[in-house]
Amino acid sequence: QAAGEPDRADSSRWIVTLDGPAGTGKSSVARMVATRLSLTVLDTGAMYRAAALLTIRLSIDPKDGAEIAAAIGVHHIEMDFDVEPANVLLDGRDLGDEIRGSEVESIVSVVAAHPEVRTRLVAVQREIASLHSRLVTEGRDQGSVVFPDADARFFLTASSGVRAKRRVDQLRAMGRDVDPDAVLHGI
Repeated sequence: QAAGEPDRADSSRWIVTLDGPAGTGKSSVARMVATRLSLTVLDTGAMYRAAALLTIRLSIDPKDGAEIAAAIGVHHIEMDFDVEPANVLLDGRDLGDEIRGSEVESIVSVVAAHPEVRTRLVAVQREIASLHSRLVTEGRDQGSVVFPDADARFFLTASSGVRAKRRVDQLRAMGRDVDPDAVLHGI
């Protein structure tokens, strides 16, 4: 904080964005920043995973962005901030680890790449920010597209080897059998 600047921690609105590719530590940094600044974490990646799970549940072709976006318009993806860390909800139900499964993992990148899907979820993320104005939000395009007027915007990066190791460790901690070479190749 520069001399003469208002104390932003006391401000009613404070949004920090963390952008970057998978495995760069966005979630870990978001939790640390949230703790330090008394903010709430908005995990946008979980929202895209919820959209992928919705795609699976409704038997929508993951390549059909228009149909997925239409489904998001009917089925509500939101966050439950009454728990820590916040959980993503689909039609009011906590999805738990279901959004971290291999079936979701295999299509989430395809689902998230559709402009129509991104437009729908950006609107949801902005609505969340209008209701919870003290956020650290992490994902892709958070500082450049979703919240270009954020109070602070950061882009995290790491080498593909570091990113792959982080992802392998994360998946193994969840009890999943992982091929490190396949994860590196995917990254």
